[in-house]
Amino acid sequence: MSLDPLRQTTFDVLCHCFDGLLAYCEPFEQAISTQSWSLVQLAQECFDPAANKFGRTSKSTDPIEALTDLLDLMTNAVEGQRPKNRELVAACDTYYKTVIELLLVPLDLSGPQSVGEELSRAFYTRLGGPGDHLQRPVHLEVELDHQLGVCCLPEKQGKVSSLTFLFAPAAFCFSDFLNLPFYFLHEYLSHLHTAPMYADQFRKPHVFQGSFEDGWLIYTAFDLYWERLNEPTFLGHEAVRSEALDHYITVTKQEPDNHLMEKGYDLAKWFHMQVLDRDPEAFRYLSAQLALRPFDHLGAADLHTEFVREIARYRRRDDVVGLQQLVQANPTIDELLVSLI
Repeated sequence: MSLDPLRQTTFDVLCHCFDGLLAYCEPFEQAISTQSWSLVQLAQECFDPAANKFGRTSKSTDPIEALTDLLDLMTNAVEGQRPKNRELVAACDTYYKTVIELLLVPLDLSGPQSVGEELSRAFYTRLGGPGDHLQRPVHLEVELDHQLGVCCLPEKQGKVSSLTFLFAPAAFCFSDFLNLPFYFLHEYLSHLHTAPMYADQFRKPHVFQGSFEDGWLIYTAFDLYWERLNEPTFLGHEAVRSEALDHYITVTKQEPDNHLMEKGYDLAKWFHMQVLDRDPEAFRYLSAQLALRPFDHLGAADLHTEFVREIARYRRRDDVVGLQQLVQANPTIDELLVSLI
């Protein structure tokens, strides 16, 4: 499925302007340095509201006309700031003239998809070995939705999995544009490259359905991606991308329907930082090995949920030492699982 011409133009123009913001970040950051703002904060204050209004109201399928409309909204948002920052207004004016002259090349979502897929594949190959589960065919689709996100319907018996980017024109913002590779990384690391999970049986797209795959493994993906972002040769603009990622995690955990995500994420972070004493390799190895075991492994009804539940009991008692001793006494993953659940 693909977007209709109007929504495709809207998406292309938004991505074009956000990409221009990233390329033109230094003049903007210099202009707002006296306000102690970052580019992400500037976007949240000025550019995102303009982009969201554009997403709600745009009626043009002509890329240049639509681009002009969006840039006008962004410029008006900057000029409406009080007190007025003349250096920021000047930077925005130059940005407008630069972006309007650049060739508008539609964003190919297979780019950020490939980044996420390859990071997940490398993660599981290094910590679990190669396998057919890392070569499962995936079909990428784009759909119009009221809620922005990426979801998937994994097929783990040889069929083609579906991976869907849900485009919400009135919600797509600068941080979302920056976080696209992470959104895809999560889908691969938590769902498409894993062993059969309990939620897979229900044949519904995954949208925060389990505290392990949509909580614990989101933290695992965050830990992995954060480290890679701070490598200058990875995607570039590491400080801006890191702030956007941190903002996404903070906001998503606060959403009322995401309690399972928050629980699993916080438990994974606690386990990593406290029980494993910040050892990234030990944490990633355990997470990978758990994800590569099916939900009914060792006769469990739902192995991954039971694992998270038992870790939560130790945390409620604040029994870091007891859990550390259990981990040390059971050197293999299966031994730990038998002792734990």
